[in-house]
Amino acid sequence: MLRIVARDLATRCLSPAAPALGIALITSVALTTAAGLAGTGEDWNPLGPAEAAVLLVFGVMAMRTGEIGFVQPASGTSSKIRSP
Repeated sequence: MLRIVARDLATRCLSPAAPALGIALITSVALTTAAGLAGTGEDWNPLGPAEAAVLLVFGVMAMRTGEIGFVQPASGTSSKIRSP
């Protein structure tokens, strides 16, 4: 619950003119940093061929059968359609 409140307070301060790409970049860097820090106390083992194959198969299945807005929210929920 506190994370939702923090997110709402942080986004309330953003200008509507703020570029979406910049916000996405900052969010990605913050999430990657937090995940890296959270994972420092864990023992990590490399994926074997079987695990890698399972991830690949399910990733392809998700992209083929799933709603693109759910599988990859950044590209499937754009409100602006740009024509070439």
